[in-house]
Amino acid sequence: MHSIREAHAMKPSAPRIALAALALVIPSLLISCSKTSPETTTTDTAPTPTPDIYPDLLAQIKQLPIENDPSTALRLRHQPVPTFKDSTGEVIGMKSMTMEFPPADGLSLAGLNINDKVRFTFEIVWDDSIPSWAVTKIEKIDPATKIDFTAP
Repeated sequence: MHSIREAHAMKPSAPRIALAALALVIPSLLISCSKTSPETTTTDTAPTPTPDIYPDLLAQIKQLPIENDPSTALRLRHQPVPTFKDSTGEVIGMKSMTMEFPPADGLSLAGLNINDKVRFTFEIVWDDSIPSWAVTKIEKIDPATKIDFTAP
């Protein structure tokens, strides 16, 4: 049997209970505060914008890039693009013209030659009002194919 003094020493007091509870609660609070929930997760990167895709356009190759020669590029004289959208998403169309089209990573231009007629797809992404575009698909078509370079 314990003496009253021993029993009192073994009996948890309110301050001891509070300290023990804090000792258990504080670490779990710190751990949970350091984790971010899906609702509160923030990132430093902006979401990737969805590209506008312009498929099955007809063009004639005017220049092909030469490896290690930055003065050369894939230049296509393309037909008008009546569905072309500006940075606000408004359809404004694009007239026929000759312009540079960077090939997308991994796109092969093998077998293509200057003056070949091609069917191609290009994608454009607007970063604010600055566009970046690339050809994502290109294939040679019948040289007898007529391409209408006049405005629609």
